[in-house]
Amino acid sequence: MRALNEKLYRDLIKMWDLVIVIALMIAGGVATFVAMRSTLRSLQQTRDGRHQSIRVQQSFATIPRSEIDTPRRANRACAQA
Repeated sequence: MRALNEKLYRDLIKMWDLVIVIALMIAGGVATFVAMRSTLRSLQQTRDGRHQSIRVQQSFATIPRSEIDTPRRANRACAQA
């Protein structure tokens, strides 16, 4: 096991530039994720605050679902008139 560890360390020292590039790529990905997540949260808070200030939720009404037969009855009524 010791020989494998020495080989690993030797290979990492030879490829130090590649190790640094991989670490920077991972750090960049994490930073992008954090930035996008905070932007999303900020946009959601702005939207919710705006909707609350103009009371959007009070402008919607619930409508009961119509029966399947209603359009046919309406067409018959128009045809008879």
